[in-house]
Amino acid sequence: MAEDKGDGKGDGEPASTGAAAASAHAEERKLKPEIAPEREDVVTTRRQVMKLCTVALGVAAVGAAAVPAALAAVYPAGRRTVRAPEGGIDAGALADLPSDGPVRVDLVAADASDAWLHKTAAPLGAVYLMKGADGQPRCLSSVCPHLGCFVEWEAAKKHFACPCHNSAFDVAGARTSGPSPRGMDPLEVEVVDGRVKVRWARFVTNTPGRTKV
Repeated sequence: MAEDKGDGKGDGEPASTGAAAASAHAEERKLKPEIAPEREDVVTTRRQVMKLCTVALGVAAVGAAAVPAALAAVYPAGRRTVRAPEGGIDAGALADLPSDGPVRVDLVAADASDAWLHKTAAPLGAVYLMKGADGQPRCLSSVCPHLGCFVEWEAAKKHFACPCHNSAFDVAGARTSGPSPRGMDPLEVEVVDGRVKVRWARFVTNTPGRTKV
């Protein structure tokens, strides 16, 4: 009986044909490498970066909105917190001032304001008034030039004394002892229709010079 060599189809396919197909499949795999895992990592990294960028933008936006609000809240703190009236404050009648020693007068501004409020009848501070040899009023601030304590008049010793750090001043306000770097601060006064008007002011403390706050 003759051997059936087949026609190249089905089970009789030559071995050379199968080898060629396998080789072609291998070449196709080389041309199309498996990149899915690598691309998945890339996509994940991009998502993380995008999330971080989104969070950063959100924080920046909140910060940008918060800064003006914070500045508005603390803005008055950067201003002068006490503003006395521009004119003199009535401190009493010239005829009532003693000439043998100072008298304490509490100044009250009829109209004053600070950085937050506008108010009337605002207490500003105390001063010492007396009549000089020429009959004109003299005025000294009661604020100690050292560290701002209240200076008291001691009539028995005829001098001013600061109870905080023992600075002492004579009746004219000149420093006689203690750590104060200067004498008591004089304030401007004028007489209008027999009334003493004092121009209230505060000065920088613990400096030899006299500079208004």
